[in-house]
Amino acid sequence: MKILILLILTSCSSLHYKVIDKKIGKDVLSIIEEFKRDHLKYLHSEMEDTIEFRFVDSHMVNRRMIAGECTIGLDTAIISLDYTNWMGLDYKASKNLIYHELGHCVLGKKHNDLTDGDYALDIMHSSLNVKEMGENEIQELFR
Repeated sequence: MKILILLILTSCSSLHYKVIDKKIGKDVLSIIEEFKRDHLKYLHSEMEDTIEFRFVDSHMVNRRMIAGECTIGLDTAIISLDYTNWMGLDYKASKNLIYHELGHCVLGKKHNDLTDGDYALDIMHSSLNVKEMGENEIQELFR
């Protein structure tokens, strides 16, 4: 099994990371920076969590293929992302997935599976089939 690992350590003054794949690293780093700005904007505090991102092949939980998973340890949160799924996502879907997993790991959010027809009403929906993550959805995530 091939495993790609991207390690990201964040603190209030800097962001340290090791890039294994430049495209993945650039996308994840850009989205993390957006999340940090939104965290500051809505919560009026710096994000100080230590997060490790792992890109794995065929990520399964309870015999179900999943796009991402957050596991919180004593001093590190680990976000595991399915590599094949990640490579097929556009920027909007990548941002939704990273914000969703950071919602679990950083904000302590649970799934909210309310829908409007075929679309989720909340970025924390377990399907991630969100129409558009606009300002209202981002603000709701940080409440």
